[in-house]
Amino acid sequence: MAELILPRIFEDKSPDGKYKHLNGAPKISYSQINSWVDPLYHADYLKNYFLKISLPSGIFAEFGSACGEYIESKGVGTVPNTDRLCDTDVEILGGIEYPENSIYEDLIVIDMGEFVIEGYADRCIYLPENELIVEDFKTGSIAKKGGFYASQDYMQTKLYAFEKENLGYKIKDCKVLMLDRAGNGSEKHPIRLTGKTQYIPTPYNRKEVEKYLKKIKFVAKDISDCYQTYLKIFG
Repeated sequence: MAELILPRIFEDKSPDGKYKHLNGAPKISYSQINSWVDPLYHADYLKNYFLKISLPSGIFAEFGSACGEYIESKGVGTVPNTDRLCDTDVEILGGIEYPENSIYEDLIVIDMGEFVIEGYADRCIYLPENELIVEDFKTGSIAKKGGFYASQDYMQTKLYAFEKENLGYKIKDCKVLMLDRAGNGSEKHPIRLTGKTQYIPTPYNRKEVEKYLKKIKFVAKDISDCYQTYLKIFG
């Protein structure tokens, strides 16, 4: 079998170096997988990862990142950056739950043998008796996007729960906290949180994730084949 070569390689970022044996392995992420298979974002993947062109993330993604960074900062007890947020946004974000024993941006590493899947869970809540809750934070229209996160097409939280289960944790819950968003970024209609929030269940099922991992193997091979062809032609 030909060796997989992917545009990114793994570098251990764990505080205790527990993944250092995987350093140098080809790596992929959940967002990369989605970009590759989605016709709307496939060209952006090629530009970003093959051609190394840095693409703007867009105003909606920037706003979502600002909200996520605020939640993480408040959750770990540091002063959040509010430059991108209005007072109402800050009030809404400050009013969500911040459970104890939580790790924000919790590193996820799944060793697939030929490559590594790397990601960061927005929040993992560590409970007594080795129980765990995996959460993802999303900003967007609940009415328009809530159904997607509740569907079997959304696998991010389930994928991360799979690895936590492999590490010996009992998955108590797996869900998305969706923060309703309005506005289009114009001067008259700036992007803002509406105040409506909703927890969307994303029930964890191991067999479902194992099936998804088989799909990821095909995606990784497809990327590797195309990337190696690109390298042969363009060096």
